[in-house]
Amino acid sequence: MTNHNLTLKVALLHLAVVPARPEENLANLLELAHQAASHGARLLVAPEMALSGYCFEDRASILPHAETLEGGRWLPEIAQLAADRKVYVAVGLAERVEPGQVLYNAAFFINDQGQILGRAHKLNSESRWACPGEQSQANIWSTPWGRVAIHICADSWNSLIIRQAALKGADLLILPANWPAAGLDPYDLWRFRALENGLWFVACNRTGREPNLDCLSATSCAFDPFGQELLREKSPESAVFYVDLPLNERGLLDNERKKQILASRTPQLHHRLYGNFNPIKDLTGFLKLPKPGLLSLQALIPPPGQNPALFWEQWSQPIPEGWLLLPNWPYSPEDINKINQLAAGRAVLAQTNGEWLFLGDLKGERATGPEGQYLIDHGPARVWLAEPSQIAQPEAAIAAAKSGADLAISYWESLTPQARLLASLRPIDQLATAIVAPDGAAMGLLWAGHQAGRGASVASGQVGGLEFDTRETREKRFQDRLDFAVFFQNPVA
Repeated sequence: MTNHNLTLKVALLHLAVVPARPEENLANLLELAHQAASHGARLLVAPEMALSGYCFEDRASILPHAETLEGGRWLPEIAQLAADRKVYVAVGLAERVEPGQVLYNAAFFINDQGQILGRAHKLNSESRWACPGEQSQANIWSTPWGRVAIHICADSWNSLIIRQAALKGADLLILPANWPAAGLDPYDLWRFRALENGLWFVACNRTGREPNLDCLSATSCAFDPFGQELLREKSPESAVFYVDLPLNERGLLDNERKKQILASRTPQLHHRLYGNFNPIKDLTGFLKLPKPGLLSLQALIPPPGQNPALFWEQWSQPIPEGWLLLPNWPYSPEDINKINQLAAGRAVLAQTNGEWLFLGDLKGERATGPEGQYLIDHGPARVWLAEPSQIAQPEAAIAAAKSGADLAISYWESLTPQARLLASLRPIDQLATAIVAPDGAAMGLLWAGHQAGRGASVASGQVGGLEFDTRETREKRFQDRLDFAVFFQNPVA
């Protein structure tokens, strides 16, 4: 039986938002909020732009539907509900800030006394009308259950935005969203952000349609700090979804996993993070990278317990020239000689007892790099050889990308679901990714906007991979609206 004193019931107000009808949306939102409070919810989360709707073509069209912090039309009613029902509320609204009538995509946080604690401004804001939020905005607040941070929808796309919240002390990340199911389903992205930061993560989407936006199948989600799904729901009509977050014996959200993750960081190696690379169209000349071109990336995964060298020798099909990745194995001198004989124009990378082996065309190469990063230039690529503890850290990945890495290769003990997820989503940070383990390999290429790049999966007893042109990895774009000093300070406890 659940001890409700040791859980935090969160209600996600999955609202059917009607565009440009704030009064109607407010009435529906308040009805859902009362329903949630009556069911014992103590924290209520509403979608992004919950009262105005999302699709506005210009400043003039959104201006009549923007709220102000002082003298607002709709915030006082929401705050009064919070006070009356003794609940915390997070709600996304368009905001107008005086003087100057500057417009923001904002999310307000209100406590159970009806006090507006503050608001977050979307960093990746709408180009047609919204001002981007400040890098160092105050968007983290103390609550009875721990510290809560708010970011908005597409801000979750950039790994360092969410990592910054974790470093500033957030235990729970709240994400109001307007994210339709078409294209990228954000479920895996949000799961990954919870997993890589050790955060409790609640994303409240919306439903309904408006011009150029169909959210009838949009998903609201919640995850624990291990990336385990706690909630995944959608509805074509307004609905309230509930999730119980367990609290520890002190009534707080457990943050031990977050502490462990942040303790494993190596900020002394990450000074490339604050380099301004966005004005540079092509990094090849600027970073003295190898001439770009086609790169074949293959992995050879033998059946369980079989010697990779022997498996390669017996493999009857041709393997493309390029990079060939072999799994960790106690390779003997005879195995190494056999691999070098079979290599014939291939750069062969392997591991034995955690040590990198450079074979075939890689013989004699040495991996070096700025500030201790393990980088190697070969053929048309600069390659980052990343330990699992490194590639799991977004700071390390982006520092490697800003050091010119086209590709990250990492060896793991097992190709876990988390490893597969990382191989698919780490390329958002501007470098292709390959994870190799004795039981399989997973690869992912750079994303085009919100569309996943090509990927490949190699099972036991197979040889497989993909080919890509490193020209694709030379035009990189990074999120620079960040408080970079945070990444080089001790995390907030």
